[in-house]
Amino acid sequence: MRMYVCQKCGKEIDDKKQISIKCTVKKCRKWTHISCAHLSVKEAKGIQATFVCIKCDPITSNKPLTSGSADPEAVNMEEILRKLDKLNTIETGQKQLNDKLYSIIKKIETVETRLKAVDKKLLEHVDLFKEVKEAQRRTEDNILDLQVHLRKNNIEIAGIPEKVEETREDLFGYLDKIGKATGVPIRREDIDALHRVPTRRTNSPKPIIVKFVRRWVRQDLLEKKTEVDNQEYWHSGTRSRHLHR
Repeated sequence: MRMYVCQKCGKEIDDKKQISIKCTVKKCRKWTHISCAHLSVKEAKGIQATFVCIKCDPITSNKPLTSGSADPEAVNMEEILRKLDKLNTIETGQKQLNDKLYSIIKKIETVETRLKAVDKKLLEHVDLFKEVKEAQRRTEDNILDLQVHLRKNNIEIAGIPEKVEETREDLFGYLDKIGKATGVPIRREDIDALHRVPTRRTNSPKPIIVKFVRRWVRQDLLEKKTEVDNQEYWHSGTRSRHLHR
């Protein structure tokens, strides 16, 4: 029968009646009652490979008992290591989350940069569209001015029936009759263009457009317009109802 002294209470340890645990410090290797170490049998079995007695513990932790004992002031190294491992795992996970967050932030910054570039391009296109619209307006004004200028020597004659049976209509003959009726002599060399133009109205003859070389001939005809509207001069007896600028 072995007889050892408990490191805590100083009493002898009876192997047959008492359960004890051995200190794992090489220079010590002494025994302690598990009751003095405030350990249950299960706890003692769980830490017997790492147990440090009360005499040796102050060297490492400055506490009277090893952690894991029933003593609230005891230090359980295994529990500390387990918690440290858990803390390291948490820190690793936190670092991974931080890395992902940083990556997301960089992506957001990239998207914001691209959106700013898109906004800039959009503004440039808006400005370009405004310039195109302004250029289109000026072009339309120029075309209108040109059309007005080109039409300054024009007269439109409406209401003269078309002679469908004739392959070539004598439009100058109509114009010559208008000149005689108004007292405004019209010569062929006074005319730059003479033709009928299409119209959407199907129940009326196509109007005749006359473009004069000299504007005064046109002006004289317009001044005598009422005389044309009130005299009969066609062989068929019809009248020229309208002279338009």
